[in-house]
Amino acid sequence: MLSSLRIRIGLASALGVLAAASSGCSYVTTQHKLDMQPFAENTITAIGEMRKVEAPPVWIRLRPYFLHPAVIEAREHARPLFVLMRAVNAYSLQIVSLNDSRLPEAQKSRELAKFLQGASQSALLKDEDTAQISLTDERRAAILKDIEKREKFMDALQAAEPIVNAVTNRGLELADQLDQAIGRAANAVEAEVQGTYKAMLANRTALLSLQDRTMRNLALAEGIAFGDEAAPEEVRKEVPLLADYAPAGKKPTLKDQQAMVASLAGQALRIKAALEQIEPQYQAYRESVFELDSLRAKTTENSKLARSVLMLWSRSHKNLARGVEVPPMFDLAKIVMSGASTAAKGILPF
Repeated sequence: MLSSLRIRIGLASALGVLAAASSGCSYVTTQHKLDMQPFAENTITAIGEMRKVEAPPVWIRLRPYFLHPAVIEAREHARPLFVLMRAVNAYSLQIVSLNDSRLPEAQKSRELAKFLQGASQSALLKDEDTAQISLTDERRAAILKDIEKREKFMDALQAAEPIVNAVTNRGLELADQLDQAIGRAANAVEAEVQGTYKAMLANRTALLSLQDRTMRNLALAEGIAFGDEAAPEEVRKEVPLLADYAPAGKKPTLKDQQAMVASLAGQALRIKAALEQIEPQYQAYRESVFELDSLRAKTTENSKLARSVLMLWSRSHKNLARGVEVPPMFDLAKIVMSGASTAAKGILPF
């Protein structure tokens, strides 16, 4: 009899385990824990990228425009974005440091709130809280108080999400403003460059046009010696000064043809000399335009990089606060005791 009862209890326990595993009842407990490694790696990446962003661009040809009002305005727009990004990196490092510390969980939460009390002041707007774009002083104080009272560090990170959202939106807004300021500065500097070299460019354009016509007429003049009957009329039309060497209705003599070639060749040499004289100015213009394009591309890319770092940080923080799921664990003691109790009552059909 005793042996039969033991068998029934054993079968009841085994069946209870299987039932709990298949039904997902309270015997199966799922937990979450912090996985700091991805967040720490993203923090290191973000710090490295921000060093690139904050590296000052090199001004050579455009040095005279370094203090242009539009350029100064763009720097003023970049400054608050960089301050915010440094605050974000400092906050991320603080999270990693607190997680690695031996402080009690509740103390970590209080330290996080204390850090945010100072760090968030420069990162958030002071206007009304609209769709989490900014936080009022009252709303911020309530969030910090909520963070401070959390007993678990992961819960404190979840409570900090409104601040993270506000900082992210503020950073994206600053990046948009910086993009617009960069565009205005680039256009202003380009206008200055074009104005500085306007006369030279106009002169060079005229010289190139004259050079093209001269070389074409020179080819016509040389073609006369090879029996080109239409060449004298074309030369007379294009270069009236040479009309005496190509009278209408009469083929130019060899002497006249050589005189036309000599005159046009001389003109071509003078044009070439004039172009060579302004070549240094033209090269300076080209280098200025290339430098401006490079500066515009670099600053625009820096703004995009800051925006990407912000988005990565926000997503990484959410994943960190959510935690990773720990494999389900069975409360075996509870299952066995419940199964044994059920078997003792004779509910099982054997």
